[in-house]
Amino acid sequence: MAQEIDLLLMVGLKKSGKDTLEGQQLFVADARQKFAYEDNQRTDKVVGTTVTLQVVRDNDNPLSSHVFDLTTDQILDPDQIIDKDVTVEIDDVRIWASTRRNSTYAEPRVTLHGKINVE
Repeated sequence: MAQEIDLLLMVGLKKSGKDTLEGQQLFVADARQKFAYEDNQRTDKVVGTTVTLQVVRDNDNPLSSHVFDLTTDQILDPDQIIDKDVTVEIDDVRIWASTRRNSTYAEPRVTLHGKINVE
């Protein structure tokens, strides 16, 4: 008999990885507002921000120029934070599968959730 397993208990962001990401010099490459949904319909209510962060270019840093997304409950004006230097505090990580329309294949995706401090 098949048993349901909660993979999030086994997979996640280790403390060393969290510390590494939080310790990077980062800047905002892109930002967009997150909206609330009711009955599978997007509303006009802004509930947070999704920010694409990039590690500052440095030839001595193996993460140089890497990009990752972080969602936050903070409501930030995307136009005011793009290209700004930031620090992050990561609270949670979610791993999920993304599929394309009419496809039977899925790709694993990681979503980080936390707080952003604009410098």
